Amino acid sequence: VVHCPNSNMKLASGFCPVAKLLAAGVNVAIGTDSASSNNSLDFFGEMKMAAVLAKGVASDATCVPAWQALRMATLNGALALGMESDIGSLEVGKAADMIAVDLHGIDQLPVFNVLSHLVYATSRSCVTDVWVAGSQLLQSRELLTMSEDKVRADIRKWAELVRPGATAEDKHTRLAAADTKHIHTAEHGVAEAGKVHTAGDHHAHAH
Repeated sequence: VVHCPNSNMKLASGFCPVAKLLAAGVNVAIGTDSASSNNSLDFFGEMKMAAVLAKGVASDATCVPAWQALRMATLNGALALGMESDIGSLEVGKAADMIAVDLHGIDQLPVFNVLSHLVYATSRSCVTDVWVAGSQLLQSRELLTMSEDKVRADIRKWAELVRPGATAEDKHTRLAAADTKHIHTAEHGVAEAGKVHTAGDHHAHAH
């Protein structure tokens, strides 16, 4: 089961009985759904909502603690995809998918319990660096694999393309103008360099 709490709340789709599902041994992961029914797509916000909503539905403040919410957002997602042997946790032989989070901002202090803080107090704006399969895609909040200005320009073009009220002719013209050919995203590599290695291995750093 992939639980999308913010989307469910916005669409009034009901409340996922997370506590009952977990107690029954069901694997519950966390998702964001789509921008049209979630808007922010902030996975940290999704973790917090999943945790607090589960507590409210179950009337139990101990339901879905921070560690469990984090697991639902990581390893449980890999399990849902049948990819737990490749992703979902940092282990030898798995893809080195990692993020660095800045908890030193004035809005993040004080930090007493890092795990609890990540779930209940952090947002995507705190992410400074991202690695996918060992390849760094974000460094000090700067994109390394695409032009941020180009992405902004394309977002504006596509926003006009899908804007309500546009005629078919307008959309065709805008589609032709929306040139996204040179936006390149880093491929989720399968090369050995993208794996997590043991500390003593000379390939231990991210490539």
